[in-house]
Amino acid sequence: MKIRRRDFLKGAAALGTVASVGLPGLNLLGPKKAHAQAPATSWKPTTCEGCTTWCAMEVLIQEEAGIKRAISVRGNQHAKTHGGYSCPRGNLALQELYDPDRIKQPMKRTNPGPKGIGIDPQFVPISWDEAVTEIAARMMALRNASPSESHKLAVLRGRYTEMNGIIYDDLPPIFGTPNKVSHSSICAEAEKFGYLHTLGLFGYPDYDLNNTDFLLLWGVDPVSSNRLVPGSIGKLGDLLEKKKVVVVDPRLSSTATKAHQWLPVKPGTDGALALAMAHVILAEGRWYKDFVGDFNNATPGDGFATTLSFAGSLAQGRPLDPKTFTEKGTKGLLTWWNLELRERTPAWAAEITGIPVSTIIALAREFAAAAPRAISWLGPGAAMQPRAGYGSIAIAALNGLVGSTDHVGGVLPRTASISPGLTGWIDRKPYVDNIADEGYKKRRIDRYVKDGPSVPLEMPAMSTSLGGVTVTNRVADAINDSSPYDVKMVIGYWLNFAFSCQGADRWAEALAKVYYVHMGTNACETTWLADIVLPAQHHMFETLAYMNQKAMTYNVLTLNQPVVDKLWDTKEVETEFIWLLAKKMSEVHGWSKLFDYLKAYAKPFADPAGDIYGDDKPVGAVPSNETEFHKWALKRRLCGASTAAWASLVSSGIRQATYAADYFDASGRGPAWRFAAGDATMKSSLATKSKKFEFCNEDPDGAATEGDIKRLLRAHAGAHKKNLSEVLTAVNYPMTAAGIARLGNAYAYMPHWEAPDIGGDPKVFPFVMIDYKSRLNREGRSQNAPWYYEFKVCDPGDERWSDVVKMNPAEAKTLGLADGALVRITSPTNQEGIVCRLKLWEGVGPGTIAKSYGQGHRAYGKLARAQGVHKVGTSLLTSNNNNIIPVDFERLSGSSARNGVVRVKITAL
Repeated sequence: MKIRRRDFLKGAAALGTVASVGLPGLNLLGPKKAHAQAPATSWKPTTCEGCTTWCAMEVLIQEEAGIKRAISVRGNQHAKTHGGYSCPRGNLALQELYDPDRIKQPMKRTNPGPKGIGIDPQFVPISWDEAVTEIAARMMALRNASPSESHKLAVLRGRYTEMNGIIYDDLPPIFGTPNKVSHSSICAEAEKFGYLHTLGLFGYPDYDLNNTDFLLLWGVDPVSSNRLVPGSIGKLGDLLEKKKVVVVDPRLSSTATKAHQWLPVKPGTDGALALAMAHVILAEGRWYKDFVGDFNNATPGDGFATTLSFAGSLAQGRPLDPKTFTEKGTKGLLTWWNLELRERTPAWAAEITGIPVSTIIALAREFAAAAPRAISWLGPGAAMQPRAGYGSIAIAALNGLVGSTDHVGGVLPRTASISPGLTGWIDRKPYVDNIADEGYKKRRIDRYVKDGPSVPLEMPAMSTSLGGVTVTNRVADAINDSSPYDVKMVIGYWLNFAFSCQGADRWAEALAKVYYVHMGTNACETTWLADIVLPAQHHMFETLAYMNQKAMTYNVLTLNQPVVDKLWDTKEVETEFIWLLAKKMSEVHGWSKLFDYLKAYAKPFADPAGDIYGDDKPVGAVPSNETEFHKWALKRRLCGASTAAWASLVSSGIRQATYAADYFDASGRGPAWRFAAGDATMKSSLATKSKKFEFCNEDPDGAATEGDIKRLLRAHAGAHKKNLSEVLTAVNYPMTAAGIARLGNAYAYMPHWEAPDIGGDPKVFPFVMIDYKSRLNREGRSQNAPWYYEFKVCDPGDERWSDVVKMNPAEAKTLGLADGALVRITSPTNQEGIVCRLKLWEGVGPGTIAKSYGQGHRAYGKLARAQGVHKVGTSLLTSNNNNIIPVDFERLSGSSARNGVVRVKITAL
């Protein structure tokens, strides 16, 4: 497992340089040569995959004596999404690339004993051919078993490029397994739930920060994480100078330190605050009537306040007949008011959230006054909590009330089209025609159920379909419990679930039971459990691929390019590895379906110029090796037969497009607005069944316009022969179940609030733990970089070369805890706990503590381990948050719950 530095340097003397291993020589540090010519430098475009912003980047390349070295990075100067800005993650990638602890060649386990983190695997180096030969034999043994056990293979996906479809979408069904498992639900999905049931978008909208007047952030820190980081960095100054920025978050985040207002809401109560804001907006007649609609025969100035004859602007209302109100671009507003909003006063919310009544009223008024150029941005902090699903819909619903949906300066639900698009890929033969056998129709292991309906009662995991979300963190339990069957082989790439998932030890136990193939750049915790280890290319510097992203009204395709010489014996795991594997299974084992598919996938188009691939191959040729397959497949997907399009993409590294000139009208209104206004020629940009912004859609059962949440919950109840109240009880929404019993089924189809489910007795575990993501985490892979520790102060409240838990000074004083003390943090599920330093900081409110996720590695390199493990007595304790956060979910969306999940106790050592 240990990779020695002398191995990193070995072979350099043979050429008199480090060219043999690709280690960059630093020209400026060597002896000065007389009349030496300065090495040539140039900026080369590529893509950063340090987070899901997937920024178009440029790398400064120094080339000397035929060796290409990366020496600096910056944002792509052509990119409209971020205007050339970068964030710290781009720079950290340099230290990842040249990390001496990288995996350098394929390795094989030789220790015949049990597997486990900390048990030496006794890896020995092997060739790629040896590795692929063994992997192919293991896979074919599953296929050739009687009956076939092809379904007992699982493919696990961590970080990926848009070429991942070959290994993730195509390989499993062709081989005969339903088990393809992405990382997505451990870091996302819950946000999508809120937008799906308002906008009809199971995804992430674009936020027009260039033109907004009010930015309201819920559990999101856009200059640090989420999907617009460099663009948000570039725009935040203008927003602070000219507009309004408000952050709702229990922790003082990077954005909150600069914002006009920080609201330290109690964990799990964001949805209650959003409902109270909606109450004020409606009760005072401040909704955006041009989009939402109005009371029949209303005159200018009329609204809920006058219609209901409130005794004061915030008096509790009474139910209203929906027939008295005509909606335009929305659906179900008065149903929402009658069953929920009329009781959700600021006084009600103040007691729950800890935010004063006057603050709630002022916030609602200011937000509505900025309409329709106002953004309510739903983030993971507010959504990835147990029982947060309906609250996330409430946060998203504010965009409907103020008419910011599909409006300049607001929330944009549709992505601009890139033209030309993926022109070459669309005619490939779909993989569904190549499904190998019945194995693909077996139950998915992430559903973790043997009998009865395939989607378990307690975990509907809804996207646009029941069970549409892969419940990643259930897979470990499914393997450990052999449910629905015993998995025998797992292939995983660019992941570290034995560190990054809550209840990480479950993953160590699970992967120790199977034959495991691990692909990545560094030897992480999960690598300890591997039988075969394969070295991956670094996305930003060494591979050829592409990514898609949207931001600042632009849709962007960016190219990953090999801008430096490959350092080690690495291959592209999503394409080159699969080619070698398919070829081996065909030639050695006589099973050719996958190989035949790949050969057809990459056949070149007819090309009059004869030079699109630069390989002088005739039209219709088949790739002769994995490198040709990788390159041909990518070019075909992106550019078809256009040599000029490929040359342009390679040169700029980016293809981008904004909305057509007629998408917004002169007033800044998109198609959803014009559809709402009755324009018969305009197709709504909303993907809801009603084509309107939905507050509540209870159209008749089976109707084409029936709302998704109603359709899915109704189907789920029917499959399990339960009523809706019983379903919501099983899904851990007891208040919703009670509301259904009191108000009817419609209560389950609208935004409301459910009290959080936070584990632990407050008398024993007095603090709610806030787990947040560092702006220095490159998908959790930067902890072996010295800059990670040197610049940790980029995260508010954190310290250089330390890992700290932050506590309010007043509370620390009552407990007699001193700043800088080494402390143990325990939770109801882990009494041994984790160990780190205490930081007294006023950026967390009473009753909460905050700690950045990312440190606490037992592997990933010498530096990461040295900074992640503490010796306490005879024990070695890490500071990995996931060791004390229990396994829990937001079950409607299937998302892991990692925010405001558990109470903890802190004691000095």
